[in-house]
Amino acid sequence: NVRYKGVHEMPLDMYDPPAQGTRGSITSLVVRLKPGYEGQALAVAAAIQTQARQRDPRALVSGISMLDDVVNKELAPWRFSAWVFALFAGLAFALAMLGLFSLVSLDVANRRHEFAIRVAVGASGGDIVRGVLRSAGARAALGIVGGLLVAGLVTRSLQGLLFGVALGDRITYGSVVALVLGVVLVASYVPARRAGATNPLSLLHRG
Repeated sequence: NVRYKGVHEMPLDMYDPPAQGTRGSITSLVVRLKPGYEGQALAVAAAIQTQARQRDPRALVSGISMLDDVVNKELAPWRFSAWVFALFAGLAFALAMLGLFSLVSLDVANRRHEFAIRVAVGASGGDIVRGVLRSAGARAALGIVGGLLVAGLVTRSLQGLLFGVALGDRITYGSVVALVLGVVLVASYVPARRAGATNPLSLLHRG
């Protein structure tokens, strides 16, 4: 049950011992090494070639390849597609995070007069920062919940492109959620902290 003819094909082949073979000639010879002896595969192949020549000088043992190489050859197109897909997905995610950072920063910066009034009536800089973080975190949480729901529906169509990976990869989803929350919090904290530390009278005068 080895996938050497395709990623989604698992042939149930039967391997016969050479001494029990019914055919006069052997077209394919499969050698299985004990665990831990994989590094001696080339030496074993050379020994097989030597034994074959000693038994029959006309015998030709060629086309030697490791089963891992055969499987990797079948997986190569899938790995390339996965890398290309991951590259474009990473670029799209980076642009989205940059846009999110800019949007949240601009939104918080436009509220500087509101923050100045709050500070003037007794709010501290810490109150301003905590309020902004709560507001931004709540909106980000709504967006994350909606994004997870959409992702759960859309990724079902990608099942045919996945191999050995579950749709509900908790590590990936958790990393993305943590990164989005981190970007939102940083984008909110920096301008809110700046506004909370500014003299409210100067902001009100310029407004």
